[in-house]
Amino acid sequence: MSWAMDQDVVQNPTARHVLLVLANYADVHGKAAFPSAETLVRQTGLSERAVRNKLSEMEELGVIVRGNQAIVEAYIERGDRRPVCYDLAMPQEEKRGASGAPRKSRGARGSVTGCTSFQDGVHVVPERGAPRAPNPSSNPSFKPPIKQNRSDEGADAPIDGDEKKVTSLSGETWNAYSNAYERRYKTKPVRNATVNAQMASFVKRLGATEAPAVAAFYVAHNNRFYVQTMHSTGAMVKDAEKLRTEWATSTRVTETQAREADRLQSSGDMWSRLIEQAEVANGGR
Repeated sequence: MSWAMDQDVVQNPTARHVLLVLANYADVHGKAAFPSAETLVRQTGLSERAVRNKLSEMEELGVIVRGNQAIVEAYIERGDRRPVCYDLAMPQEEKRGASGAPRKSRGARGSVTGCTSFQDGVHVVPERGAPRAPNPSSNPSFKPPIKQNRSDEGADAPIDGDEKKVTSLSGETWNAYSNAYERRYKTKPVRNATVNAQMASFVKRLGATEAPAVAAFYVAHNNRFYVQTMHSTGAMVKDAEKLRTEWATSTRVTETQAREADRLQSSGDMWSRLIEQAEVANGGR
């Protein structure tokens, strides 16, 4: 912590603030600092993007380096909650002397690692030089950890386990639907969590073998309702069994055909009633 306050490489006040908070979680050798992203945001008052940017800047300056991630894995079982482990790039002579008295007195000897959120302003830790890594933050982030590679910044968030399962289940059907959609509308269909869930439901109702062909058949369907919805996945799921029957029998039931069939059925029922009434009037002859 003393090194972080005395170093003169990082001049930007915001970056220095992030460095001080990070140093507060390092061991006496300046290693194994792994507060969660949520902790850094809470204790610096900065946004998560600002924290990431300042960590990246300090890595480029060589003030901090990526540490042994296995230390984090030993403390935090879930991979999606593991923050990045950082080491402070302290000069070797300071590392060798770190087990002795601090360079400058900042309170009780061997008991202060920096400002914390506790009311008394200090946090008591094991005596300096103790060969152990600090415990992780008491409030691990429920957000994904800060990305390991700066080149990944701005990329989409990782797909969680449930979405991977949905993607695996409906991948072939989605490809058939997407290709047919692009041929018809000259653009790719929107894909999001809702669409993934609808596609998975469609596959479960029809089976993985027939679902891709039925999905492509649906996009070519000229039913007025389907055209009005621009062949949405919602309408496809709603009429899944109907579409499968039409595909299997090579027919398409249009709205006009449906009305005509209903009219003929109604007419047939009416004539049947008239005939029955006439037979009753004539004594059943």
